[in-house]
Amino acid sequence: MNTDTKKQHYVWRKYLNPWKLSPEERKVWTYIIKANKVEYISLMDVAQESYFYKMYELSPVEIWGIIS
Repeated sequence: MNTDTKKQHYVWRKYLNPWKLSPEERKVWTYIIKANKVEYISLMDVAQESYFYKMYELSPVEIWGIIS
């Protein structure tokens, strides 16, 4: 069974709720830096990134702080 979660929010969706236009609305206005544009996007698609919480192995520099 695959338990990987791809879409992980780095901003809590409940925190984003006040920016909705109405309580039943599920979208917010969002500025997309990479595209330099403003769009009306679903809360499920904003402030999230695939594998945001994935752990990576630390390099020796990160562990010891030594640059050779």
